[in-house]
Amino acid sequence: MSVRDILLQFRWNPAYKIEQSNISISFENRGSFNDIATCQYSQITRIGKKFFWIIIEGESQETPIPFHRVLRIYNN
Repeated sequence: MSVRDILLQFRWNPAYKIEQSNISISFENRGSFNDIATCQYSQITRIGKKFFWIIIEGESQETPIPFHRVLRIYNN
């Protein structure tokens, strides 16, 4: 199952709706500590074919994250 498929499961599958607030996503992000950043599933605004977009606290624009940079999806 691809990263996109997993994120879409959390969005559309009723069995996973309850857990959305507990889901974290770690991804490669140059410039962050150890080049790894983490976001909450609730920060995702859109899921596309090659990217998902998040809103980072304090910023007004969406930030695209390519699926190939995702390292880990986990439940807090």
